[in-house]
Amino acid sequence: MSKYIRKYQQGAKITSLDELVKQEFIYWHDKLWHHGWYLSCQFRMIYLGMLNGCIYYAIRREEDTNGK
Repeated sequence: MSKYIRKYQQGAKITSLDELVKQEFIYWHDKLWHHGWYLSCQFRMIYLGMLNGCIYYAIRREEDTNGK
């Protein structure tokens, strides 16, 4: 049985809208979101998520050179 490894890992909290709009992917709590989804959310929802510390950078993991 092969173990699934995610392409992204959760990074630090995002605290500014300027940084948020530059990201292709983010973590909202423990779920990975693509910018097409989170940029279409209402501003108030995004703002409250940032105030509550729920939005994090999604950091792409390095690919293993052996293909694993």
